[in-house]
Amino acid sequence: MAGRAHPMQAKYLLARTALRDATWFFDTFGGADGSGCLARFWELVGSELPEHERVAAQGLAAQGLALDDGSPALLLSLPAPERNDAHFVAAVAGSGGVRVFCLERSLSFPEQRECTVIAELAADHRANWGNGPAADAGAFLAAVDAIVSGARPGPMATVPMQLA
Repeated sequence: MAGRAHPMQAKYLLARTALRDATWFFDTFGGADGSGCLARFWELVGSELPEHERVAAQGLAAQGLALDDGSPALLLSLPAPERNDAHFVAAVAGSGGVRVFCLERSLSFPEQRECTVIAELAADHRANWGNGPAADAGAFLAAVDAIVSGARPGPMATVPMQLA
């Protein structure tokens, strides 16, 4: 699928950056010019790719928030996704370190209907938390809050993946 390497690489680089240096990540993307920093990051990732694989920065936004328990969270909105791209990336800073989640556009099986899934990108694996909510920032953060608080049952599957 032409043009989708850009959002895929950006999603994983954002996760890797958050996992390796949470302080820098929250200071940079959670600061006063967080959305501008995200746009520059997006452009930098794209600059390494052939022009036909780049995706415009439309829809990028960074917003600092807190979960219900007060844990700092950062919500990054990404350009309109195609299948397997992320609508959002959320980083949550807790006592056990930072956790990174994505709300990805997907296709249900066997129905072949559009849906979303929640993935957690960790230092050494990717966890599939199953079906996600509609592509709405508030609904996604509520789902992330349920995972972080332990209110949602564990992931459906995990796959080894070295990110940090």
